[in-house]
Amino acid sequence: MSRAACIGAAFALTTFALGERAHADQPAVEWLDANDERAQPDHPQEAPKHRRIAAFQLAGTGAVRSYFEIPFVLGGGEAAVVITPRSRLVSVDIAFGYLRGESPNGVGMGEARLTGTVSRIFDRLRLGGGLGWSYLSIMRVTSGQTIARAGLNLHIQGSYDIVQSGEFALFVRPRVDVEPYWGGSGTYGASGSLGARF
Repeated sequence: MSRAACIGAAFALTTFALGERAHADQPAVEWLDANDERAQPDHPQEAPKHRRIAAFQLAGTGAVRSYFEIPFVLGGGEAAVVITPRSRLVSVDIAFGYLRGESPNGVGMGEARLTGTVSRIFDRLRLGGGLGWSYLSIMRVTSGQTIARAGLNLHIQGSYDIVQSGEFALFVRPRVDVEPYWGGSGTYGASGSLGARF
C-alpha cells in the first residue's frame, strides 16, 4: 500500500471515531405520547363559556297611576322570559304583570298587562322600551260598580344589575307607562321594580 493510501485511511478512521463520540455525547430524544401529561402545555386554554339564550325573570313592583287626574298607588309583580342572543347586544322581554291598589278616596284599581320590551345592553345597564296589551278595572267601593277598559301599553324603562353572579342577576328598574284605552280614557304613571333574573 502506498504512503498516500495509508494517510487517507488513517484520516477516515479518525473522522469516523470523532463523529461517533460526538453522537454519543448528545442527549437522547424522547418521543412523548399526546396523552402523556408531560406533553400538555403548562397553561391550557379554557373552553369559552356559553351563556344561555333564555332566562326567567321575577320582579316586585310599586307604581303610581293617574286616571282622570285621580292618583292611584299600586303594588304587584311581574314574571317574564328574557331572550338574549349570543352577541349580548340586545335583549327581548316577554312579560305578564298584575298591579292592584286604590286612590286616597277608596276607589280600587286593578291592572293586568302583557308586554314586550326590546332593550340595548351596556354591560350591567339595559335601556329600552316596548308596547303591549293592558286591561284595567276600576272598582267603586260605595256603589259596587266596576268599570273595565282594555287598550295599549306604551313604555320606556331602564334596568341596572346591582348584583351579577354567573347566570344570576339582581336588578332595579324604573319605568314610565302610558296606556290609552278604547273608549277615550287612559292612564299614565311611573313605577319602580326590584327583581331577579336567572
